[in-house]
Amino acid sequence: MWHVEGFDAKGDGGEVAAFLSERFLPYFRAQGFTVRAFATEASLGPRAFWLATEIASFADIDQWAARAGEEGGRLIGELLAKTDRLQGGVVREL
Repeated sequence: MWHVEGFDAKGDGGEVAAFLSERFLPYFRAQGFTVRAFATEASLGPRAFWLATEIASFADIDQWAARAGEEGGRLIGELLAKTDRLQGGVVREL
């Protein structure tokens, strides 16, 4: 399963893309998360960005804060400050 968050940039989308690629994704991957980020192409989608984190079960989400640590919390806060219209969900592959 995947926990998916769709969101838009509050300002420059390029800044959000760079933040995800250069800081957010490397840190969370180093902490053992399987996480991917996507950008909508040609305005074909309801949100500009998508962040997907693989989960085995809903219980995984309860352990994220401990796995992410203090720096992970700061990075999440920084991402939230740069984004707007956040909408989340959980999906599974058929």
